[in-house]
Amino acid sequence: MILLVDIGNTRLKWAYIDRDQMQPGGAVLLASDFLSCGIEQLNRFADFEAIWVSSVASRGMRTRFTEFCTARWNCQPIFVKSEAQRFGVRNGYSKPETLGVDRWMALLGAQQLSSCASCVVDCGTAITVDVLDEEAQHLGGLIVPGLHSMRRALTVETAAIEPSVFRAQGFLGADTESAIANGTLCCASEFINAVFEQIKSQQGDSSAMILTGGDARIIANSLRAPYKIVDDLVLRGLKRVVSRSL
Repeated sequence: MILLVDIGNTRLKWAYIDRDQMQPGGAVLLASDFLSCGIEQLNRFADFEAIWVSSVASRGMRTRFTEFCTARWNCQPIFVKSEAQRFGVRNGYSKPETLGVDRWMALLGAQQLSSCASCVVDCGTAITVDVLDEEAQHLGGLIVPGLHSMRRALTVETAAIEPSVFRAQGFLGADTESAIANGTLCCASEFINAVFEQIKSQQGDSSAMILTGGDARIIANSLRAPYKIVDDLVLRGLKRVVSRSL
């Protein structure tokens, strides 16, 4: 079996390959020692043939994960990197290696899902939008703060606002918490709506919107265009890389 891992800014997602088929895993909030963040669920696996990782985490976090894998399974993880092209997908960055590897894996995963132009939206700590045309050319992307990042900025920078769990109710908020929840959700959803309208005007009405990330379902309810939510999009791209490398 082969372990697939996507280490983001706040969560670690995993799945595994068994007999060339990707099997569902799980997702946990990150913690510095990994064992305390719930990854102990992996302890039921006695061994892995290989461990492949897509990571945007810090060097220290990658080091700790490597130590964890080495101690637990005596297996050194392989960290993938962004490339100029793979599977016919061509990276649109002038310096391909600087494109976030999670975004690159998501593009590789998205290419398998649609033969049309695709708008790939990752709704996580940051909201990233990347566009593939129908020839699998990456046209570039956009990045804005995600819901929690926007809300955290308000609670940190505004002394009168106490941090809390924000839940959007209705449209106009009747208290500060709901006003923040609704306002940030409106910012995120209208940003995505506007970008997708621009993409459709350039790439055609058949363009597909693919959503992933922890806040995808929250934001999706406020989108006007059809969409498909693929929770494991980064891992699907990683699986393609692994399968071709074996």
